[in-house]
Amino acid sequence: GLMAVLGAAVADPGALREALLELQPWRQGPLRLGGVEIDAEWRSDLSWDRIEPHLQLQGRTVLVPGCGNGYFGWRLLGAGARVVIGVDARPVCIVQWLAQRHFAPDVDNFVLPLLDVQLPAELGGFDTILSSNVIYQKRDPLAYLARLRSWLAPGGELALETVVLDQPGRGCLASQGRYAGMRDAWFIPTPEGLVETLARGGFVDARVVDVTATSTSEQRRTGWMQLDSLAESLDPANPKRTVEGHPAPVRAITLARKPAAQ
Repeated sequence: GLMAVLGAAVADPGALREALLELQPWRQGPLRLGGVEIDAEWRSDLSWDRIEPHLQLQGRTVLVPGCGNGYFGWRLLGAGARVVIGVDARPVCIVQWLAQRHFAPDVDNFVLPLLDVQLPAELGGFDTILSSNVIYQKRDPLAYLARLRSWLAPGGELALETVVLDQPGRGCLASQGRYAGMRDAWFIPTPEGLVETLARGGFVDARVVDVTATSTSEQRRTGWMQLDSLAESLDPANPKRTVEGHPAPVRAITLARKPAAQ
């Protein structure tokens, strides 16, 4: 339904395609705007297919910090959410979201041009938070989890997807911030370590619902994102390792709840 609204044809798709190409890099997708197919770097639909079965979204208000161009907002609304508020300070993400809003101006998928630290705690009351590929960038993951908790209503649910070190126990990858070509990967725990961190962060019922290796068919360079992507960040002699020699990216999805009011 919603994706069909975005995909409604326009009179000159060639001119629209050229205009949309100027807004790259397109990181999240795929999207179809005015009949133009945007083959973004990430097949975010694959991530959504892993997340969606675990969420109850009917009538819920959802916050998506670090939301990128707002792709997940369309999927959340399509699954029954009442309103989705995304937060992202990157200008390219805001402009890409505005391009999407042009085709669906009255739909409750919003992106606020803010850093997550600028979002006031008093904004609390969201039923659900979806945090995808954000917490690994945080030098202080517990402070980030405290912010997420403050934005949730009592009993509210957190769905958190992030890079993990896929091995038993509670270890954490010593990345020194550099991982798979990224310079801001500070927190890469094991799945068990991630669950423990959620518990330390004041969440309850924390559990892992999915662990999936990130493939070069899910994240890759395209005509809509022509910068280095996953393939360029792996060791060409051993694609099971990053260029820094770390294990190649694996992502986990965890669910947890803010405790209900006592």
